[in-house]
Amino acid sequence: MMKKLLKLMVIVLVMAMALPFFTACKGDGTIDEPNVLNVKVYKSGYGDEWFKAVSSKFEEMYFEENYKINIVQSDSTVQGSVVCEELMLGDKNKVDFYFTGALNTVALATHSRAENRQLAADLKSIYDKKPIKTDKTEESKTIGEKLKGGYIDYMYYEGQYEESNGKYFLFPSFSMPGGLIVNKELLESKGFSVPYTTKELENIFNQQGPKGVESGVYPSSWAGMNTNYWEPVEDVLAAQYDGTAAYRAWVGMTPIDGDPIKAMQHYDNKGFEYSLTVMDTLLNLDYAVDGTANMSHGNAQHNFLTDKAFFMSNGAWLQNEMIANYKDSMYKLEMIPTPIISQLGIDLKLDGKDGKDADKCDKVLSQIVKSIDEGKTNDEIISIIESAPYSVIIGATKEEKESKINRIKDARLIYFDYGQGMVFVVNENSEKKDIVELFLRFIASDDAARYMANFANAVTAFRPLSQDVYEEADKSLFIKSIRDLSEREGS
Repeated sequence: MMKKLLKLMVIVLVMAMALPFFTACKGDGTIDEPNVLNVKVYKSGYGDEWFKAVSSKFEEMYFEENYKINIVQSDSTVQGSVVCEELMLGDKNKVDFYFTGALNTVALATHSRAENRQLAADLKSIYDKKPIKTDKTEESKTIGEKLKGGYIDYMYYEGQYEESNGKYFLFPSFSMPGGLIVNKELLESKGFSVPYTTKELENIFNQQGPKGVESGVYPSSWAGMNTNYWEPVEDVLAAQYDGTAAYRAWVGMTPIDGDPIKAMQHYDNKGFEYSLTVMDTLLNLDYAVDGTANMSHGNAQHNFLTDKAFFMSNGAWLQNEMIANYKDSMYKLEMIPTPIISQLGIDLKLDGKDGKDADKCDKVLSQIVKSIDEGKTNDEIISIIESAPYSVIIGATKEEKESKINRIKDARLIYFDYGQGMVFVVNENSEKKDIVELFLRFIASDDAARYMANFANAVTAFRPLSQDVYEEADKSLFIKSIRDLSEREGS
């Protein structure tokens, strides 16, 4: 009897201790407690197990402070437009922060303007602070120093709304390169090699395409009803030709001399014109797996992973989505740098004359790109292209030669990263921004990167300080290629 009484007392005591936490729970799923962070999570191809794991570790780190993370919602609907609408609710919105997709600073600035108040917290100061490790000590570099190239440009607003200019509304999470993924083993079995230029890529499509029906192997696999997966290839080709600054100005229709009307001049840029010429070949339905026009994305991925195509334009999340049923196939795939747009070789007159010999321009361009990938110096590259079988002089002076090579190097470092849209945003009305800051500083750490790799087969937007962060993940050739693409110096 005494044991039963003691057991009952323990149960009552536990319930009493838990009561304040649960009675504060509102009908909207939020918990109104000063130590509890309410968050909504965008559940994408990476799932949400990684977020739960990171959150659990964060709670363990701050056990003494009793910090908790309450996941109010986790599904595919927590996207940018929904987040903006909820932030517009003001004091009625008790969500402290969001992990969301398809959100940019322009949308936040525009909605802030409409509400005549700032909706998202300015996170600028966090980038100057250092990530926090699981033992609550700091890493040696700041978050800004660890962040991969190009990311920071998408985290702050710069535009026509002065009140939002310079505000860092977003904080990154994953690095999610998108682009051409190749089954190199299959490609080489048909007598081809990985292309360095778009002309080489188009040659593969033109040669293998007509053989697809007979051989059962096509140049590409894609979902005809979902062409946006080709965006990484299309956009990188345009940026290679125009340069990244001109590309961003084109996409954002950035005002010229403060005049939005003059922004129409961005349409004079030739990058997308040349890019679409290449895409005309890549999107030829005769060169894709039979039935592509009405194919679902899942079936397109299945065809690619079962050796029916050389290439697929996809994203870094492919492994996490498909590894359960296609482990052997998935591990042999690689994401390659987008081949350099061949028109660039013509414009740089790499035939050593006036650029009219397009074939020679492309052969020289291919050799330069190959040499760049091999880490050769400018002097070594010049020596190679001025020797047989090329014997091409691409400039009257060394400065001119190096200028052309450096232009190609810049183009080679451009890659498409979906990760700039997979971000954290903090509610400006939250009274717990100091706790959210601790969580975001943990997200930027190598320790958090390990969780994201183990639970989502993913790499983060932050360059690791330790070489063993992705030790397990790097056993996959695909994950290693993702890292090689996104962590190149100057990318």
